Amino acid sequence: MIRSLMVVATVLILCVACEGNSVKKEKDDDTAGTDTTVDADTSTGDTAITDADFAATCGNGTKDGGEPCDGDTKNCVLIDPVKFTGGKAKCNETCTGYDTVTCDENPAICGNGIVESPEKCDGTIDNCIDIDPLIFAAGKARCKTDCSGWDTETCESSGDYCGDGAKSETELCDGDSKSCVEINPSLYESGTAPCNEWCSGYDTTDCVVIQSVCGDGTVEGIEICEKDTLANCVDIDPFSYSGGKAYCLDDCSGYDTVTCEENTSGTLFYDSFENGGAKWLLEKDWEIGQPSYSNAEEIITGAYGGLNVLATNLTGPYTLATQGLPYSQAAIIAEPIAIPTGKATTLMFRAYVYTEYYTSTSDPTQNKWYDGMIIELYDGSTKLGEASLETSTLSLLGDFSIPGGSGYVVMSGVRGHATADTYALFSADLSSYAGQSVTVSFLFVSDYMGSNYGVALDDITITAQ
Repeated sequence: MIRSLMVVATVLILCVACEGNSVKKEKDDDTAGTDTTVDADTSTGDTAITDADFAATCGNGTKDGGEPCDGDTKNCVLIDPVKFTGGKAKCNETCTGYDTVTCDENPAICGNGIVESPEKCDGTIDNCIDIDPLIFAAGKARCKTDCSGWDTETCESSGDYCGDGAKSETELCDGDSKSCVEINPSLYESGTAPCNEWCSGYDTTDCVVIQSVCGDGTVEGIEICEKDTLANCVDIDPFSYSGGKAYCLDDCSGYDTVTCEENTSGTLFYDSFENGGAKWLLEKDWEIGQPSYSNAEEIITGAYGGLNVLATNLTGPYTLATQGLPYSQAAIIAEPIAIPTGKATTLMFRAYVYTEYYTSTSDPTQNKWYDGMIIELYDGSTKLGEASLETSTLSLLGDFSIPGGSGYVVMSGVRGHATADTYALFSADLSSYAGQSVTVSFLFVSDYMGSNYGVALDDITITAQ
């Protein structure tokens, strides 16, 4: 319930903070496709998901499990005000969207000089660099006779774009492949990963993960420890425990700390991520483990301390959104933190950060940071506010833009380009929440283009002194 309300609250905040019609351009060669999208009504907090996600609950008359609809109807104009002029549409049988066959379509007449859905253009000529600044450097292009797109034969290629087969300074790969073992030798035993469609990293979908055997006496793969072995509780978590010993869990995923003596010296929360994910509720792509990503200037091969971190994607890059919608994912401390009165309560953590900075050759107003992380505080299901962060590395904290409303909205939080394998210290004063039990959520939000590694967090601590 908390996670669902968090996503709803986040989207409402995004819509209030809209900064007009600033829309970042992206390459789009699909001029006649049949793209499947979900309900564009962002008030529900929906993002793009697969049809299989809806199958379990479709038909119960309630929008759940991420469904954009379930047994209801919707005015066609609300579905797409450009494409439809009237009518109503029923939710389809798979609850993945609305059946718009009953809608009154706005007739598109190619040749009337007006761009009407689904036309891309109509009788006009445009600068090639405005059509796609990543591919074209100069020239003009005429609209095709069927209004489906631009005839770019008259454009001058920039010679530097994703898909040209040549890796540039702004690309991490282009048309090549890499051995999965080379990408992360501690995680993969074989396979080949091709460059992804954005040239921002390698697609590890087909990589073969090392199969660890719990109980064979060797800590390998994703194992934290081996069955029946003991560890000192202070070594497991020096902030949470002051003594005792703990056995490894039967599945080798961490330690059973029930036999540990808790530390009551002022530490309200601590996690170095060396003992699994029991302290967390992780949404979507957030994961705990050993980070490994190396592309151009984006290099992260280890944790700040120990082996493991909490990351938006251990092997990167982070997930891109559907165009026009933010992709939001939260890592939430599972138990509320009771903030004491009369003490200075501080949140601290280390972070490696690498998010998108977009540069446009045709529109300098688009030259800014995109994608980033904020920290939200909740009392139950009620959002109390956002943590005001400070950092030892000022370049990693500031404004970033994400989709919201009819354009982009500006948020302030963690974003930027960290030095290779370098973790900066971040902190926030939580004393203003004294007397309340707060749920702490690390929320990362991305847009639909320009994916980088994201963030890796280590040694998250909340203290009261």
